[in-house]
Amino acid sequence: MSIFDHSRDFLKKHYVEVEKLRRAVWEELENVEHELEQWGELKSEEHTVPAWASYDGRVLRVVIDDYLPKRTDVLHDKSLGANWTAPVTNAIRDLNKRLGYQVEFQKVLCVIVAYLPRLGQWDPDNRSVGKAINGLRYGGVVKKDTWDKLVYMVIGRASRKRPRTEIYIVEQDEMLPVILESLNIKEETDSEFIRKNDSYPQPPNPTNKPPESFW
Repeated sequence: MSIFDHSRDFLKKHYVEVEKLRRAVWEELENVEHELEQWGELKSEEHTVPAWASYDGRVLRVVIDDYLPKRTDVLHDKSLGANWTAPVTNAIRDLNKRLGYQVEFQKVLCVIVAYLPRLGQWDPDNRSVGKAINGLRYGGVVKKDTWDKLVYMVIGRASRKRPRTEIYIVEQDEMLPVILESLNIKEETDSEFIRKNDSYPQPPNPTNKPPESFW
């Protein structure tokens, strides 16, 4: 095994351990604050708030005072939900209480900006964004987080003093048509889709047997 392989395995192993420990510390802090509230030593509004939300009538902004962890099967446990889904959901619910109405969208464009504490190369698709998006759904921002209701993108930034994650939500009709038009991507009806695919050259089938199903 090369030095590179050893270092990679070492860092990967201990990264997971550090992330788990960080989440365990946060959960313990929540337990302590809950206990203090029960004893009358801490008011509900004095709790440590991991996320907050604002809405200007067009754009919903959710800020989480933490940066997105790497996407790894080891970290996909209940702690991720407690540290990402719940804070986003609670921030939106608190916002709704302040506004006096439910902030909701029909079809959303979701822009996630990850401010990491260091400059460097990292892959946007290697960050765990699913739990944060679930928080949007649980908060009632969008009824479903399926492909026809939600489109998302991840942007990377650096902030040494305040690592965080910011989520921006806007109706797809506000911005998505501009992006799709610039890429010349248009909606297709079922008949148009069939005609387009029928026009593609078909591979030869010397046996004249029907092709096996892909599924």
